[in-house]
Amino acid sequence: MRRNLHIIGGLGEVSMARKLPLLFETDLSKKLNVATILDIHPRETIENPGKFIPYIRELSEKRFGTPAKLETMYKLGRRIQNGKTKYVQLRDGQLGADIISGIDPEDCVDISCPNYLHYNFFHQTMTQTPANILMEKPLVGSVEELEKLQLFANEIRKSPGNRTVMDAEHYFYYKIIQDYLGSFKNKKTNRHKLGKIETMILRIEEETGFETQRNKDIITRTKSGGGIGLDMGIHAISLLNHLGARIDYDTIKATPIKNSELIRDDKYGENEMRVECMVYGENFHTNGCDVRIRVAKNKKNARKAFYFGHENGMIDLNMGEKIRRTYGKEANLLEEKSYGQQDAFYNVLNSFTNYVDNGLPPPTSIQMGIKNLKDIFEIYRRAGPIQMVLN
Repeated sequence: MRRNLHIIGGLGEVSMARKLPLLFETDLSKKLNVATILDIHPRETIENPGKFIPYIRELSEKRFGTPAKLETMYKLGRRIQNGKTKYVQLRDGQLGADIISGIDPEDCVDISCPNYLHYNFFHQTMTQTPANILMEKPLVGSVEELEKLQLFANEIRKSPGNRTVMDAEHYFYYKIIQDYLGSFKNKKTNRHKLGKIETMILRIEEETGFETQRNKDIITRTKSGGGIGLDMGIHAISLLNHLGARIDYDTIKATPIKNSELIRDDKYGENEMRVECMVYGENFHTNGCDVRIRVAKNKKNARKAFYFGHENGMIDLNMGEKIRRTYGKEANLLEEKSYGQQDAFYNVLNSFTNYVDNGLPPPTSIQMGIKNLKDIFEIYRRAGPIQMVLN
């Protein structure tokens, strides 16, 4: 079944820039029809849909870069001109009766707007439409909104209806992560018998600086709702929770850091967060597991990698190259497996449509997203003062 997709998000957002080509250039086009784009970007708007194509060309050259994506944007522009895709600017944060009336029970709504608007549009979509919902991480950007979301999620659990509601936590949907999580349940993939986890180092660091407005917005609380610890750290916390970890809050040591004058000087204005803590659970050593997390943007020698020290060896998940290396107790290489380059947003959208079509609850549920946020905000609560470290 091909379902109508209504996207709430700014055309300048990274998630929109990555999702739109997928929705036209892959087999997702047979599953999802881009019926509506609800543009909330505060700066880049289009007053006249007839000017969409030249605008898209300029935007593509700045943000997307590749000819294939530029061609996709032209295709989208023509769809808007001939009315196949409806383009609406949401200036007041309200969906409006005409938009709501055009969303049917079998439709899907993708909430890809900046973090600080997530709860607003999630609440409207849940209460005023029957649609299935995919919402970008983090689900909300403040403790106050988290409390509201928790109450709302309890209502969803009591009367879920037939809709699917999914947190788009895309790291979970990488095959390399799926295999590692599955190794604790599957004897075939756990043949090396590494035992339980004793130590973990989770690094998600990017070299990207703050030359783009998007990067500036991420670390400005009034625009995005949180700093890098929230925006990127959510991936590390999600992995811990999918492993069944219980964080010992009393062991948390968190240090927010900024290395640029472009960043607002408040606790939510960091471009790097370092966290240490102990976790416990069935998959971890009986004495606990020492966890170290580093997330950063504008970082020299950046790295995206997860290291797991097991009782009888180690596993290195190179998230940049998508390579898993398994080592024995003597640090001897037992196995190297490449997963090939994958598009995380494709995995998310494809999984979402499968869960919707089959009526199955997604593993990245709203409840799991709430648990991730509780841990993140507890880390912020216990964090020390922000440190200034200029390169």
